[in-house]
Amino acid sequence: MAGDSQTTDGVFKTRDAVKIRVLKYAEGEALIGQAGYVSISKHAISLIQERVIKLKDPNLIPRVAREVIAEIRSKEAATYGKTDSWSEDTWRRFNANLKTNHDFDLMIAFYDNDKPRLCTISLVQPWPNLVEDFHYATIGLSEARTLAEYLLGELSRPGVDGNIGIATAIYSLEKSIKSFEFCGLPIKAAWIEPKHHWDDALNKRGLRITRHKLLQNEEIDEIIKLGSKIDDRIKKQRIKLLQNAFRKAMDKFLTEYTKSPEDVQEKLGVKKSKKSS
Repeated sequence: MAGDSQTTDGVFKTRDAVKIRVLKYAEGEALIGQAGYVSISKHAISLIQERVIKLKDPNLIPRVAREVIAEIRSKEAATYGKTDSWSEDTWRRFNANLKTNHDFDLMIAFYDNDKPRLCTISLVQPWPNLVEDFHYATIGLSEARTLAEYLLGELSRPGVDGNIGIATAIYSLEKSIKSFEFCGLPIKAAWIEPKHHWDDALNKRGLRITRHKLLQNEEIDEIIKLGSKIDDRIKKQRIKLLQNAFRKAMDKFLTEYTKSPEDVQEKLGVKKSKKSS
């Protein structure tokens, strides 16, 4: 999981937001990332952590997230009075207000035995979306997500090694950050390992060694530099290949047109005009 560190309030920007956290449950650890309004999402994550600490089954974490978000929505709705008699239009306006003033997205990553699972949920869409059709997911601003999703789809494949996956996520996120002012460096990245990787990893006190890993800033910077270097090299090669191919195609077309303009016009569907009698 990778995320930026910028929050925006009007014209003011801060770049120290913690958007990826570790969720500890009875049998292991999960990751939870957030996008959107930091203060309310931070509160939601704290409530989720309190309630999953004794869970043995990580598949129940999305359900806990749904319950927490439902409570937050209910408290917000209570400020408008009783909701029993709300019309569909009232609920629509309520959700629109939430989206404008309070909305946030959460992404939860965990292992179901050896199977990696991803789930997303938001304040406006308060039901868990278990990612089944893709091997990646994104949250946050739709514009930034579109670019990140395109890059992740192009550069990664299901079953790819986790180390390559996290590096690809960092690369894709850095490209998105460059394109949109509401995202900003530094990038933070972390990942978790399946249970069998750490089941026997015990320290001398008999306590389990940490099950998540956090990349350091220098390591993330190195990945970004490597990606930029390769980008520059590939861009030059691509431009040269395209120019050579286009030149050959245009030279061929212009040669044919010069020799036989009538044949070329016929291929293009240009009809000859009849001379007036």
